[in-house]
Amino acid sequence: MTDKWDGVDRVVARVPQAMAMFDRDMRYLAASPKWLSDYGLKPPIVGQRHYDLCPDIGERWKAVHRRCLAGATESSAGERFERADGGAQWVKWEVRPWRDVSGAIGGVIIATEIVAAEAPSGTASEAREAEAGLSRSAMSDVGARIRGVRLHMDRSQQSFATFLGVAPETVARWESGQRLDRQALNLVADMTDTRIEWLIAGLAPARVAAIGAAVLADPGPGRAGLALALDERIRPQPVTGDRNAARAIAPTWKVRIGEPAGAAASAKASPAHSTSFFLHLPGATLWRGPRAARYRLLANRPPGGRPEIALSVVLRGRRRCEQLGRACEGGEGSGMFASSAEGGSAAYDPDGLYLTVFLPIEALSDRVPQLAQRLVTPVAPDAPELTLLVDYADALFQSEIGLDRDLAPTVADHFADLCALLLGAKGEERALARSRGLRAAQRAAIVQAIEADAATPGFSAQAVAERLGVAESEVHALMRDVGDWFWDRVNLRRVEIAKDRLAEPRFARMSVAEIALACGATDFEHFCRLFEWKYGVSPSAFRRTSKDAAT
Repeated sequence: MTDKWDGVDRVVARVPQAMAMFDRDMRYLAASPKWLSDYGLKPPIVGQRHYDLCPDIGERWKAVHRRCLAGATESSAGERFERADGGAQWVKWEVRPWRDVSGAIGGVIIATEIVAAEAPSGTASEAREAEAGLSRSAMSDVGARIRGVRLHMDRSQQSFATFLGVAPETVARWESGQRLDRQALNLVADMTDTRIEWLIAGLAPARVAAIGAAVLADPGPGRAGLALALDERIRPQPVTGDRNAARAIAPTWKVRIGEPAGAAASAKASPAHSTSFFLHLPGATLWRGPRAARYRLLANRPPGGRPEIALSVVLRGRRRCEQLGRACEGGEGSGMFASSAEGGSAAYDPDGLYLTVFLPIEALSDRVPQLAQRLVTPVAPDAPELTLLVDYADALFQSEIGLDRDLAPTVADHFADLCALLLGAKGEERALARSRGLRAAQRAAIVQAIEADAATPGFSAQAVAERLGVAESEVHALMRDVGDWFWDRVNLRRVEIAKDRLAEPRFARMSVAEIALACGATDFEHFCRLFEWKYGVSPSAFRRTSKDAAT
């Protein structure tokens, strides 16, 4: 599908799929007949605002639209939507921007496809549950765990429903094992700080699949399929051994391990059972871990193939690469780009630690003039874009909750932006990379600093700004870009840290006020209000409940 204006509205109006085109104010410019029938809309709708015709659209979807109007493309292979009759539909969707003749974003195009439907109730629904192995007792087990969460918080069904933002009868149905789906489980887990894996512990795989709790995605030929967790978040996948790691980047990269690779190659071999981690995104792959001592790179230019560019960063140790008649060697913090289309060799310190970012060549070739001349040349360790890229990758690899599947393509674009800046993108491409990828990486660094240091004495926006090399006002602006506020996030993080300490016996001799102060909360009354807003109970009540549970 083209994303240029040039008559796209006429194409959209004629396609057999459900598709609609909107301007920047989300007013209809065109809609296909399938779109009108799927969503019960009657023409004429051109000029009318999407949110007026569909007033039930939630803030999450409006946020998707805003991100795509800012340049992102987002999609889902299947997402569950509740129908007014009590049934549900699984919908595959994509939202992407379209551009006018000047190259400016003029709005978005949305394409959807209903891939499955569920009956509202009765024997058909029960038959599907039985066929999938989802018994009523299994659902009751999940419901009982939700009830346990509620009782642990010392809340009535009415109070728990208010806390979650749902009707009391909805909570009653969930606790009896009815109407449980991914959205319900995500809501309970997110709002109560409960691990979603615990909610479904003990269920057979067929039962998990029957409530839409797990999805498999194939990231492409030669790349291991990603097991997306219950909440559809992408997590790093461990790979043990050098040869298995080499297979994980095939067939794009043809690599032979252990062949001579120049004077810098160490005589030592990497540990036989060394473990690396791969994070596969749509449009990028990240590899973090040790490397074999020597690699030989074979030129790979298959007809119609898809070459890749790789950024290699030394986190610890040294690395030397030879390609295109050039050699590049560097130590800790250094970076270098190479191509899968060219032969060469590489040598690593097997005791070292390395990060590699793989990108399709088309993500960079149109954005970087003379790309080939910039390969196998050193990237300075003090390049701010390189530091931000490493920190961004570290945050993804270390995240306990993983990456939202719907945001993964956008994150891949961010890494392409940072690499484009490191390779010397100019003009509009440089401006785009700075406004999108660079700012996203800076924002990720701010969030990472808050997660790690919010309770540290002297933590402030100014301290974070100095670390990033920007003005303090820019720290606040970066957070406001996504509807967040620096101090709101800091205070919430301090509440989370205090919650953990209130439950730990080693802090039993400290009062609630002392723990709050030690976590950086100087306004105790505000801390208590924020704690109760987040967890539904006062800090003192939470501490009492934790003690009762321990005994």
